[in-house]
Amino acid sequence: MTPVGVILSEVRAQPIAWLWPARVPLGKITVLDGDPGLGKSTITLDIAARVSNGGAMPDGSPGVGGGVVLLTAEDGLADTVAPRLMVAGADLDRVLALEHVGTGRSRRPVVLPDDLGAIAEAIDRVSAVLVVIDPLMAFLATAVDSHRDQDVRRVLARLAELAGSTGAAIVLIRHLNKTSVGNPLYRGTGSIGIVGAARSGMVVGRDPEDDTRCVLAMSKANLAKKARSLAYRVEGARLAGIGEVPRIDWLGPVEVDAAELLQAPRGDRGAPRRDAAEWLWRNLTDGPVPVVTLAAKARQDGLAWRTVRRAAEMLEVRKRRRGAPGDPAAAWLWSLDAPKVARSPIDGHIREYAEVAILGGSGHLKGAGDD
Repeated sequence: MTPVGVILSEVRAQPIAWLWPARVPLGKITVLDGDPGLGKSTITLDIAARVSNGGAMPDGSPGVGGGVVLLTAEDGLADTVAPRLMVAGADLDRVLALEHVGTGRSRRPVVLPDDLGAIAEAIDRVSAVLVVIDPLMAFLATAVDSHRDQDVRRVLARLAELAGSTGAAIVLIRHLNKTSVGNPLYRGTGSIGIVGAARSGMVVGRDPEDDTRCVLAMSKANLAKKARSLAYRVEGARLAGIGEVPRIDWLGPVEVDAAELLQAPRGDRGAPRRDAAEWLWRNLTDGPVPVVTLAAKARQDGLAWRTVRRAAEMLEVRKRRRGAPGDPAAAWLWSLDAPKVARSPIDGHIREYAEVAILGGSGHLKGAGDD
């Protein structure tokens, strides 16, 4: 068999094209993960509405106008999808919901990868620049094991080819699994091959600092620097003849990353800092540790450094510089006083102190040792 290849000197380099800059690339796959009830579907419909009417994206960046193809398995078109698009200001003439393939007795739901041709036809029909598959697991053929990496990669490779050939952004929605693994890339249902095939990943969760709102954060960014997280609330909007319909109220950027967003058990606002305090105590009981070492280990263990800094404030961590200013070997060291070393922050008076700090603390730890 004759090998087929391309001499790279013959390839014309080109910039990445974006549907939503630094978040959703055109011609690629993006994954959106999150627990039920946090507005994942409503977010994608909000984005779909902006695409259909050529509006700006939620962060104010320029949008891309075009058609939208929706594959939705959990929401009714008449009572859920259409009303939510309407309150978001969508041009419904540019949105196509692909429900079935075939006619008569051969009519059946869409499945992947069998019906990629039907999706391609739908993209062409409305000149779509966005395809939403909600949720992905509902559309996988029964022969595809969503937890088997080889099965998933075969399907996603063909889906990626469809995105590349049409130029459309394909967004896959997943629920979170039940594990408590710190790395957000392992929290979506199914094989790691799903997010592996995606060039961009986003996750939603409750804001650990304010449980009245949620946050959309980047979990993966292969093509650009990770965009800032955005806070939002799911609000109700009145629609004539329908009643109250959920819509997304975007609240602007926040300093919460994906790892921090997924650290807290459901409904426990103080858990991320309590966990970080316990982690910090374990890592400082044997003596001073360089900040750079702690930061690297925190990343390895899936802890957000912002949360570790707040835990350091709770535990009154001592910060001192080793070496003279300007010395390349100089480094900031963190350490605990002897009374703090003696007892874990999850018991006794230190636990009481930590809980008071969580409920009434000022937040960020600034100054020495933050580099």
